[in-house]
Amino acid sequence: MSDQIVNAINDLTRVTIAINGRFDSQSEAVRKLNSLAIPASRIAAILAMKQTDVSSIIAKEKKKAAK
Repeated sequence: MSDQIVNAINDLTRVTIAINGRFDSQSEAVRKLNSLAIPASRIAAILAMKQTDVSSIIAKEKKKAAK
């Protein structure tokens, strides 16, 4: 298997284990997936979102955490 496939399988396994239930918003789901160290590009693919939107949510969360 290629490294990309293995990494994707590992990420999806973490997602399956960590996420049980629904989120109130896509932003909440992005924050949870980001906390699992899933790359923004993969989060965008998983949630069928634009990568720019995912990156924006992550950036806002980091800015909020820095305060």
